[in-house]
Amino acid sequence: MSEIICEICNFQGLISSKAISQELCPDCYAQGSLKYVLRPFKRAIFLDRDGVITKPIYDTNRNIFRPPWSVSETVILPFVIESLQKLSSEGYSLFIVTNQPDFVKGLVDIKDLKEIRQYVFETLISNKVNLINDYYCFHHPDYCICKCRKPSPYFLIQASKIYGIDMSQSWMIGDRDKDIICGQRAGVKTILINNIDLSETHTCKPTYICRNIKEATEIILGN
Repeated sequence: MSEIICEICNFQGLISSKAISQELCPDCYAQGSLKYVLRPFKRAIFLDRDGVITKPIYDTNRNIFRPPWSVSETVILPFVIESLQKLSSEGYSLFIVTNQPDFVKGLVDIKDLKEIRQYVFETLISNKVNLINDYYCFHHPDYCICKCRKPSPYFLIQASKIYGIDMSQSWMIGDRDKDIICGQRAGVKTILINNIDLSETHTCKPTYICRNIKEATEIILGN
């Protein structure tokens, strides 16, 4: 059984896979209509990467946390795999949305960033996580102007159009104010992972606050 919405009569509910393959809407069929146009009713989880999926690296020289700059530095945080597996099994489509400006700042080679991107993507996919796409912004306002850097909701809106996502049933999970603002601008519910290690003072007002991806998953599945 799958949840659908009919574009003709707006019927919404669970129907069989056979009905979907034949594009048969129960209400339209009962009324003798010859038009059966169904589309999946998709829910999505948009995830920041560093601090949510991967472990930030403490830079002793600059006294800040930074993203990993090589595959060898890239560590998947505890609870991530099993939590994303649970969300996938509940029918959520998952997306990574991340700002990675260190290349344009001259701190890391783009080749290394691409290798990290591939490593994270393949690690999640190989563990049966329903990761549909990953969106990376490599820009920074000190060096160039772009429309994709969070807190801009550009990537979320693009995904909603391409994949037919119901944003009112979707979520953004992040550990920075810009993640939460991005989700709010896109019209999704938001969860702030309050990462104590980052020592960031938050001024945003997320839908929920929690400590890690495991708690975030419990919140989502409890809704």
